[in-house]
Amino acid sequence: MDEKFEKMSRLYQALYEINEAILRLEDESHLFPLICDIAVSLGGMRLAWIGRPDLESGSMTRLVSSGATAYLDGIEIFVDPSSDFGQGPTGHVWREGQNVIINDFHSSEMTDPWKERAVTNRINSCGSFPIFRGGEIFAIFTAYHEQIGAFDSDVVALLDELSRDVTFALENFDRNAEIERSSSELAAKERHFRAYFEHSMVGMIALTKDGMILEANSRFCEMLGYKQDELPRNIVYGLSHPDDIELSKAFLARASQATGGYFVLDKRYIHKDGSTIRVHNTVGVVTDALGNFDYLVAAVENVNERDERRNRIELLGRIIDNSLNEVLIYEAKSLRFTWANRGSLINLGYSALELNEMDALAIKPDFDLASFMELASPLLDKTKEILVFESVRQRKDGSRYPVEVHLQIAEVGEERFFVAVVLDITARIESRDRLLTAASLFTNSREGIAIADADFRVTAINSSFTRITGYSEEDAIDTYVAPTDSPMVFDGGFGEDWSKLLRNGEFDGDLWSHRKDGFGYLNRFSIRHIRDDREMVVGYAGFYKDVTQERSNEERLRNAEMTDSLTGLMNRNSFMVATVELFESESKAMGGVALLLVNLDHFKAVNEAYGYSIGDVALQRLGSRFEAMIDPKRPICRLGGDEFAMAVATKDPLDALDFAQSVLGLINQPIETEAGEVHLGAFIGISLYPDDSSDFESLFILANSALERARHGGSNKILLFDSSNIGAYTRSLEIQKSFRRALSNDELYLVYQPIVSLRDGSIRSFEALLRWNHPKLGEVPPSEIIRIAERSGFIIPLGNWIISRALAQLASWHRDGVDVAMLSINVSAIQFLDGSLVSILGDKLRQYGLGNGVVEVEITETIAMTNVDESQAQIEKLKDLGVGISIDDFGTGYSSLSYLRKFPATTIKIDQSFTSELVENVEVSTIVESVIRIADALGAEIVAEGVETIAQFEVLQRMGCANVQGYLIARPMLPEKVAPFIEKVAQDPWYFLCQE
Repeated sequence: MDEKFEKMSRLYQALYEINEAILRLEDESHLFPLICDIAVSLGGMRLAWIGRPDLESGSMTRLVSSGATAYLDGIEIFVDPSSDFGQGPTGHVWREGQNVIINDFHSSEMTDPWKERAVTNRINSCGSFPIFRGGEIFAIFTAYHEQIGAFDSDVVALLDELSRDVTFALENFDRNAEIERSSSELAAKERHFRAYFEHSMVGMIALTKDGMILEANSRFCEMLGYKQDELPRNIVYGLSHPDDIELSKAFLARASQATGGYFVLDKRYIHKDGSTIRVHNTVGVVTDALGNFDYLVAAVENVNERDERRNRIELLGRIIDNSLNEVLIYEAKSLRFTWANRGSLINLGYSALELNEMDALAIKPDFDLASFMELASPLLDKTKEILVFESVRQRKDGSRYPVEVHLQIAEVGEERFFVAVVLDITARIESRDRLLTAASLFTNSREGIAIADADFRVTAINSSFTRITGYSEEDAIDTYVAPTDSPMVFDGGFGEDWSKLLRNGEFDGDLWSHRKDGFGYLNRFSIRHIRDDREMVVGYAGFYKDVTQERSNEERLRNAEMTDSLTGLMNRNSFMVATVELFESESKAMGGVALLLVNLDHFKAVNEAYGYSIGDVALQRLGSRFEAMIDPKRPICRLGGDEFAMAVATKDPLDALDFAQSVLGLINQPIETEAGEVHLGAFIGISLYPDDSSDFESLFILANSALERARHGGSNKILLFDSSNIGAYTRSLEIQKSFRRALSNDELYLVYQPIVSLRDGSIRSFEALLRWNHPKLGEVPPSEIIRIAERSGFIIPLGNWIISRALAQLASWHRDGVDVAMLSINVSAIQFLDGSLVSILGDKLRQYGLGNGVVEVEITETIAMTNVDESQAQIEKLKDLGVGISIDDFGTGYSSLSYLRKFPATTIKIDQSFTSELVENVEVSTIVESVIRIADALGAEIVAEGVETIAQFEVLQRMGCANVQGYLIARPMLPEKVAPFIEKVAQDPWYFLCQE
């Protein structure tokens, strides 16, 4: 009995301590640990713990424990009845909400899973009790005792009361927390209301039902012009417009009868300054805790200001809508347009309905969805308030224009919109480009530029100015552009041109000036006004260009056009002009002129013996001798090669012969060269003006006729034109005068002779050959055509005609499928060395769509060797153009391998004079075989011309000659015969061997 009394005393003491603690505790977290500690220390329990299940796994989680806690280490307790560990007292309590008492732990089936650990921890009885919170089980309190039967009815009753006390404590904590939360929310609402009341953009007042002002915010006072301490307290009689007093009283009476809701009233107040203010009142009824009227709260909006704001907004809206700048609004998510102003519709070309069916990407060709969203991300994540960028817009018609976009985000409720203000910057871009171009031109111009103000004071120069004048920026800035003494001064000044500049705003001229170092230079100077938008002169721009070298080059070019490049004497054109002028002057004086044509004798031998460079030296020194004879009445020129022309004012044939004899004396004098003395002779033909003819070309032909006769009379022969040879003269004159007509009337034509391979009989190429069927003279030999064309100055037009006609025919064959692989075209010496040959060939090849390797230019060996450097340069240009070079008549001229190897010839042609003697003459045969070896060594193809017999064909074939040309294979043929010939060769390449 005493033991039970002691046990109950301890339990009551524990219950008391827990109740006292509950009253004192302010922190819920201390409650559960305290219960368990007291149950063990004062209640005599072996172990006490409180737990609750994990809702996902159903496993009990220990919240707190006290006593023999080793029992709980690693223990498995579940609330799920299907689990072996869910049938214990804890699981039953959680499921059923009732106490479970086990007074003999080791005899109960309910505790089977835990009996072994109970023995270890001296546990023999237990009790589990539910703890409720908010009407539902919150946790389970379980106590364990060392004695069997420790949990009698009295102990259970005490522990049950303990669990109910804990439940009470938890719910008390919850009530206190709710009270605290409600108080906090109420305080927050009060703060919010106070902040809204005090800082509202509209007037706020609290009123009694009699219209007495309980409280007014600062905005209301400002609206009426009062300070807080001077505001009248009665709103009806102190502030209302006299005509609105009765209206105000009736409104207050009606509102004071209400028990809630809102009322509106439009009325007038009197401002402190006496003015009338129209207001819109929104009045709310505030009731007390019993629902009875307490006071009124009114929001007072100044209608005057509202209307003014509305008018401003409407005006702004009209301005925005009518702006030529684009203003567009589109949804932030879908990018679909929701609004666009008229400027947008005009600029983009869409109607409002069309635009509202589109998204913003439709007019942004530079963006796709990902790139636009990346651009706009600083707006979307609120790291930036506005983006400004340049882009491109696309109109409905597909045209594009540059724009500057100002993009912002606007939020309306939960929706977000992009607002874009778009400026067409086409003019700005153009202006910027112009400025950049101008700046680039200023900086990078090869011309010197100086910018001066309206007083001609220099403000800026570019680097080219310094390069040209030698004056630095430091030297030039703040000096005067003209006409005073400055870095820009010009020798001799502007003179009268200065006043012209002031009148017209411009000057252009070549003026001599001097650099900083004192050296003079020719300055191509220009100066221009710089005007502003009002056409006022604000400055000047001066442009400087050193043309000293250019002027010198022009002089040299003019001299080159009028002189022979080798000797410095006149060329044919300038000689003709000077001679015609001499004709005119002598005609007026009743005088005459002798025209002399001079052809050197033995000059070819000099070239062959010493080389062309020595021949050139001889010509130069002979030209120097002739220069001593020149005066206005005795012009002298080199026609080309070893031919010269001279004119002398005389009407007497004897005087002409004396002059010719003096010329011959100069030629006969030995000429000193690096190779030793050179001895030359000459043939001279003379015609007389006006006795023989009054026309220069006619006199030239007559003198040439006399020269031809002189050649047959022996060296140093001089002959006057003999009218008994008028027939030859007449023929030459007829041919010369017919040239232009022949070109326009198609009297000239081309025939084509094939060149075939000795390897397989295939056609390598065709050679274009000139023919002329003269209406009076019949067929004119090609050699005569070329000779007269060269002497009369028609050789360049004739050569251009041959090139054009031949390439046109080649293109025609190609279009028709005729397999002409390559065409050879003969070029005269004059045309070959003329600067226009490469451009003519290039133009025609492009015009007719012909590629590389289809054309070969034939020049004679003599042409190639006449001027080695010029010839080599010309051949390189032709090679770059894809045009091959064929050396014609090889072996008849000066065959120096040291020169020949310099020329990248594609073909070497053996002259027909060798081919004709090939079979009978062993020496010629040896020469031909050597030429074939030379061609192989130079990497050139070999062609033997003039093959007319099978014997010649067979010898050449044995020697390894690659190609042949001649009457044995085919005579030159008209264009329409070429295709049938090619077909014939395709069927039997060696057909011609059976028809000799």
